[in-house]
Amino acid sequence: MNTGVGVPVLCRDIAHAVDVSEPCVAGVLRILAKRGVLESLKGKGGGFALRPEAVHMSAYEILKAVNTEGENRIRCLLGQKECSDLHPCPLHHAWLELQQRQEELLKNFRIGEFSLA
Repeated sequence: MNTGVGVPVLCRDIAHAVDVSEPCVAGVLRILAKRGVLESLKGKGGGFALRPEAVHMSAYEILKAVNTEGENRIRCLLGQKECSDLHPCPLHHAWLELQQRQEELLKNFRIGEFSLA
C-alpha cells in the first residue's frame, strides 16, 4: 500500500490494512474528505489522498473532524446522571484530569509525525 501526502490509496486497501469493513472505512474517509483532510480522486489511479496542508493538523483536529456527534467526552465514568465539579462522582476529578491530558497529547501530535513504514 502506498502512503504519503497526495498519494491516492484505495478504500479497500485501507480497510484491509486496518482490518475494518470497507463500508465503515469509506464512511470515515468521506467525512475526512468533506472536512478538507483528504481529497477524493476519481477514476483510474484514484482513491483518497492526504492533503498537503493536513500534515500540520493535530491528531485532535482529525478526531474532531471525524466526530459527527459533537460531544467528545464521556460525561461520567460511573454513568451517574448528576456528575459535575459541584456534584462529583468518586472518579470525577481523576477522569477529568485524564481527559485533559489526553486532549493535550492529541493537540501536540501532528499527522506529519506518523510513520507508516
